[in-house]
Amino acid sequence: MRTIEDLPLLKGPKIHLKTPGAKDIPRICELLNEPEVSAYTLFIPHPYREKDAIFWLNMGHQGLNNQNQFIFGIYKNDSGEFIGGIDLRLERMHRKGELGYWLGKPHWNQGLMTEALELMISWAMEDLKVNKIIALHDVDNPASGRVMEKCGMIKEATLIDHFFVNKKFTTLHQYYINKNHYYKTH
Repeated sequence: MRTIEDLPLLKGPKIHLKTPGAKDIPRICELLNEPEVSAYTLFIPHPYREKDAIFWLNMGHQGLNNQNQFIFGIYKNDSGEFIGGIDLRLERMHRKGELGYWLGKPHWNQGLMTEALELMISWAMEDLKVNKIIALHDVDNPASGRVMEKCGMIKEATLIDHFFVNKKFTTLHQYYINKNHYYKTH
């Protein structure tokens, strides 16, 4: 059985991805208590409490043990500061993954999430041998779609009234990248 320490360190020019730990809980709560951060996420509650961060970390442990979900923290290379999270949920039978991510507001518009998403796509395609990766974003959050496009993802669908979140139905855009497109562009 694998342990949470088995997640690789994925390193880019400005950030690196690694296993988040208990020491990150105060920072996770601080960043996710910014209403604009949780506003466009499907499963991040607001207000965000310590128990929510513990649940997220435990979900990462369980996902790694089951080999069906991999949760990484996003950290700045220069300071080691925790700035966000990104995860990959796998459907191994179909060789498909779904990415989800969030970034603390002070770190928006710096290319950091694009870098994190690129690292995850490369890891999933090259190391996990995933055939297709999808990611969703709220139609009211077009910046997330631009991040996906910068990483070579292609808009595949619009899911009308797909989830009921924050007392309203949410419409989402779904993006994908598959193995053939990935290897043509990378």
